[in-house]
Amino acid sequence: MVRIGHAGRRLPKRAVFQIVTVGTGERGQDRFRELASRCKNFSWTHWGSLSDDELGKRIDEERVAWGLVLMDTSFKGLMSPSKFSTYLNLGLPILYFGPEGTNADRVCREFEAGKAFSGGGSLDEPMGKAVDERVAEECRDRVSKAREYFSAFDAKRFVEEVFGGEKGE
Repeated sequence: MVRIGHAGRRLPKRAVFQIVTVGTGERGQDRFRELASRCKNFSWTHWGSLSDDELGKRIDEERVAWGLVLMDTSFKGLMSPSKFSTYLNLGLPILYFGPEGTNADRVCREFEAGKAFSGGGSLDEPMGKAVDERVAEECRDRVSKAREYFSAFDAKRFVEEVFGGEKGE
């Protein structure tokens, strides 16, 4: 998850992205710790393990702006991280870094309930948009439509989406 402060150097408005992890294993924590130590625009905190109710309360208290989803290209089409549905259920827009065409990418691009970054190049301009609190609020307002769409998936709809029709047709 990402909170946004204002004290860094490279991003617009001197923004600082405060990355908050929940339930992350030691290896993941080490990677975020390293990122925060190398980048002036990032800080990192680990909240430990929280229930969805506790997480929702902390998100409100700490004014978390985005749910962060990072996905390696090798996982495209194979899974949606559980945090993806947790963020939607908590009404949190998604800040997505990963391949195009995933569910998280669809939430961002089709439903405009987040911001997706899938290409190379400088992140200054797109991250500048993510820093804008109005952009985060606009995306947050669109989360409910994405949540409704993805919560409607049941076994029959899954078969239709994946295989192009019901089995046996």
